[in-house]
Amino acid sequence: MNEDKTVPYQGFSEEPLTFQKVDTHREDTTLEQLLPTPEQEKVEKYIYEKTMEQISKYNEQEDKEFLESYQKELMNEMRIFLYPEPILRQICSPVEEITEEIVKFCHDLHLYAKKSRCLGLSAPQVGYPKRIIVVNEMIVGMEKRPHILINPVISNASGKSKYKEGCLSLPGIYAQVERVGSFDITYKDIEGKEHTERVEDVSKEIFGTVVQHEIDHLNGRLFVDIISAYEKDKVIKKINKLRGKK
Repeated sequence: MNEDKTVPYQGFSEEPLTFQKVDTHREDTTLEQLLPTPEQEKVEKYIYEKTMEQISKYNEQEDKEFLESYQKELMNEMRIFLYPEPILRQICSPVEEITEEIVKFCHDLHLYAKKSRCLGLSAPQVGYPKRIIVVNEMIVGMEKRPHILINPVISNASGKSKYKEGCLSLPGIYAQVERVGSFDITYKDIEGKEHTERVEDVSKEIFGTVVQHEIDHLNGRLFVDIISAYEKDKVIKKINKLRGKK
C-alpha cells in the first residue's frame, strides 16, 4: 500500500490546499499528474508576482541610487564654457550618424540642463561642437514639444517677438532680444527620424525662443550679438561691473 504523500498549504481561501507529490520516474505516471493543478497555478502565480514585486522595488532603489551617483559624476565631469572661450564662436558640424555615443551625449546634455535648471542648452556650451540642442523637459511637458533636437534647422520664419534672455555662458547677463515670431523647425530625434514642427506664436510659447537661442550657439552666435545698441550698452556696463572695471 502506497503512502499518501501530501503537503498542506494555507492558500487564498479558508480551506487548506494540498499538492500531490508525483513520482515522475514511475511508469504509471500520467500526463495529467505532471501538469500543475489550478490550485498550484494560483499559488505559483502569487509567488511569482510577489517575487517580481520585490525585485522591482529593489531595482527602483538601485536605479535611484545609481542615478543620483551618475548625476553627481556628470555635474563634475561636464562644465559650461564661458564667454569669451573660443568654442562659443565656433560653427558646429552636423551629426552625420547617430551612434550610441551621440545618444548618450544627448541624454547627458539634457540631464545636465535639468540639473542646471536652465531652459535649454547646446552642445558647444559643454565643449562638444556638434549640432545638438536640448530643451528643458519642464517646458516641453507643458507645450508638448521635443526635448532633444539633432541638426535643427529653422525655415519659413516670419514676424517678430521679444523676450528677456539670459545664458549660462554669460552668467548674470540679461537683455531683451528680438527674434522671429513664427517658424518651422526641422530636426532629427535620437532614433534618426526626421520631424518638422510649426511654432505659430513665439510670444505664447517659450519653446520657440529657446530653440532660436540654442541654434544661435550652433552657429557661434550669442544673444548679446543681436540685441539693440541700447541693450548692448547696458550689457557692456554689466560685464565691466562683473569684471571689476569702471
